[in-house]
Amino acid sequence: MPFLLILVPILAIILAITVMGVLIGSVMILFKFAIPLLVIWLIYRLIVGHNKPRHHYHEQHQAYYSQPSDSRGRKEARDVKVDDDNWSDF
Repeated sequence: MPFLLILVPILAIILAITVMGVLIGSVMILFKFAIPLLVIWLIYRLIVGHNKPRHHYHEQHQAYYSQPSDSRGRKEARDVKVDDDNWSDF
């Protein structure tokens, strides 16, 4: 019985050290891959990022859809008269 009183805290300490090691190792692996990708992204933004045209799709989308449906200026369909009915060109 005194052996179990000594063994349980030792096992708890070993388990805590193992869990901390796994957590720290996981964070280190994450940094191992994340930091080079971050550096590559920053270099890309410095070289290419300023020369790329900015897309304002979101602003245009909001401006278009914020208008009422009648004021969009939609054209009505018209009949088109064709003078040449010769389809031999195609």
